[in-house]
Amino acid sequence: MRWLITVFVLASCQSSEPSLEPPTPIPQGLLSVVFDMDLTNEIDDEFALAYAALSPERIKVEAIHAAPYSLSTELVVNGAVPPLQLRTLEKTLTDLGLDLDFIPEKLPGEGMELAFERAGEMATLLGITPTSGIHRGATSFSPEEPSMASENLVALAAENPLVVVATGALTNVAAAITSNPEIASNLTIIWTSAYPSFWPKPNASFNLVQDVKSANVVFESQATIHYLPGYFVGEKLRVSLPEIEERLFNRGEVGDFLYEIYEDAPLDGNHFGKSKVIWDMITVGYLINPTEWFETQTVAPIKVATDKTWTEGSGRRIIEAIDVDRDAIFVDFYNKFPEAQP
Repeated sequence: MRWLITVFVLASCQSSEPSLEPPTPIPQGLLSVVFDMDLTNEIDDEFALAYAALSPERIKVEAIHAAPYSLSTELVVNGAVPPLQLRTLEKTLTDLGLDLDFIPEKLPGEGMELAFERAGEMATLLGITPTSGIHRGATSFSPEEPSMASENLVALAAENPLVVVATGALTNVAAAITSNPEIASNLTIIWTSAYPSFWPKPNASFNLVQDVKSANVVFESQATIHYLPGYFVGEKLRVSLPEIEERLFNRGEVGDFLYEIYEDAPLDGNHFGKSKVIWDMITVGYLINPTEWFETQTVAPIKVATDKTWTEGSGRRIIEAIDVDRDAIFVDFYNKFPEAQP
């Protein structure tokens, strides 16, 4: 049986009552993977895609789908960024003589186009030709909007069980499920975002807040979901510039590219005393070794309430990560680069 794994963001179709069936584990062996990514939103998508391409013994890049993403002062202030990060951002802007109104507005279709363009650039850089191609996703946050990405997902999932791993909003995945609800039972979705299911406060998460409706389409469907919370789990994948420079700079074209985008990441250009989370690498680490590098638990179905807290859902039980071996992932990642050039 052929397995396809798609790196995607989550969303789900409604069902009448929760399923008691246990979640499907990630299969062993070579995995055909479709990535649904909001590349250029942050630098973590590029790191994740490079990690996957450098792991051909485990992952075959089946397709890359461009996820929509947006940006605005309203989005940042009203839930996409946790309070502590928001205060840090405000201070950084103040030190530069700016305020939150400085944040440029980007519509979801514009973000998707940037992600699509970068996907092509990354494929060339990494020397990969996705079997099912690189596809544009939705231009708005709606589980009803079809796109080349959602149609490609439907076609793939109609033929084989498909593992879907997502790194942005779940819009494209939700659109596929909405248009063809029967494919949901063929989907195993890996998504990183937000807070653990036990968290009592509203979720402050870019991937979730942009498209709550699509997230609920996915979580309320009959898809199998592996949920990797960004906070308390994914945030452990934190690195500093000295580490990135030592392990990636002058270690081939891919290493130099990743070093450069990391070096350019701070808004104020200052890396002193700072580190950065490479969030989306957690999805690839999970694909490579979900049992030894992760502690997980099976939890009851969940969905997002109107106040953005987790509440009881009617989909399937999910596998949720509760801890990750950060060092094991980065050691594996760094070991896949050549030695530094003299």
